[in-house]
Amino acid sequence: MNCHLWDLLDQGVEKVLDRLQGEIGVTGLCIPVLCPPIETLRTDPGVEPRVFRTSGGAIFSPDKKHYSATRCLPPQSQWRYPRGALGQVVDSCRTRGLSCRFVLHVASAGLMTKRYEQLAAKNTFGDAWPDRICPVNPDVQAFIACTCADLIAQYQPDSIELADLHVGLVQHSGGSASMADILGSGGSALLNICFCESCRQLDVASLNDDQLDSAAAARSVAVRLNRLLDAGMPAQPPFSQICSNDAVVRAHVTAQWNAIKSLVQNVAKQGCDDVIIRCPLDALIADQDNTPWSAWATERLISALSICVDSPEERDILAAVQQSRSWTDSKVCSEIQIKVSPSKRRGTADESKSATPGDDGTTLVRNLALLSENGIAAVNLDHYGIIPAAGIAHLKQAVRFARRSPA
Repeated sequence: MNCHLWDLLDQGVEKVLDRLQGEIGVTGLCIPVLCPPIETLRTDPGVEPRVFRTSGGAIFSPDKKHYSATRCLPPQSQWRYPRGALGQVVDSCRTRGLSCRFVLHVASAGLMTKRYEQLAAKNTFGDAWPDRICPVNPDVQAFIACTCADLIAQYQPDSIELADLHVGLVQHSGGSASMADILGSGGSALLNICFCESCRQLDVASLNDDQLDSAAAARSVAVRLNRLLDAGMPAQPPFSQICSNDAVVRAHVTAQWNAIKSLVQNVAKQGCDDVIIRCPLDALIADQDNTPWSAWATERLISALSICVDSPEERDILAAVQQSRSWTDSKVCSEIQIKVSPSKRRGTADESKSATPGDDGTTLVRNLALLSENGIAAVNLDHYGIIPAAGIAHLKQAVRFARRSPA
């Protein structure tokens, strides 16, 4: 179960763990410790505030001795948590035999660009994203590795999960829907490719790659975007064609992922045996058939790959299972993350067709059983703070039914 520290504290750590382990039957917690900006409506009537907002940041107290290799410290969350709260949760999980995973949101780490402007990802025009840092940047890589070393030394989590690890998302438009309307999905994807100073210097560090020319890639993307803007016609190419017809852009994106591999290697060296990658399905990659995650799985650089599914539809669940298998090839554990709150039916804005709580319970039972039957080793439920009171019974039923299903 994904569970934010504020929900654990506001409802009572032991009470929540009793419910999660005793009633629902979950086997572990995923706790975000380096968070993006978050705004969420909480279902429990006894918590305040009901609408929880945070600009993100670290929800633990960094030990400065672990950050000698970087100029950056994790920016503290503006939400004031009690000192020692994270350690209390970890100890309670350990006493109960629950696994405890820490989740670090990398590119979307809250508050980082405000404090460290030099870490910001930039588009081809040189504009910095206000909510995104670049994992190619050596300072970002050192910062993440040092943060993991600090967390492992202080708390000894069972695993570390890296989320939001990418060089750009197809759907991300910097918080502005107008950009996607003007450019279309293809143009938005091009705009999201990072060309910060570190990314523009990749060809200097890769002298053996004759195809890599980051300056040429930046010019190519700028030309394509200017054509779209001049024509006023949004581009909607298939996801797989964003880089396929542009050799210099494809080489640039490949080099970015090769650079990110060193970040994953450094995290793995910090002393945690289990490193999980939460894979964004709309991440910009150069080759759909040869993804960086599949290479990391082949090299056993990671212990699991987690794919998020926002839709409750069976076809989308099965598509994620198939995608996970193609990327991991049984070399590492496959995980699927699904929502636990009611969801609208795909492709409709008609509220009468929204999933009701009862229907959502049936859907959850079906989907967990489906994942179990298809051999998915672990399912992450997202997230505890938005589960309605009626949803506890549905979750309990779904977990129990899934465990009885043939794996």
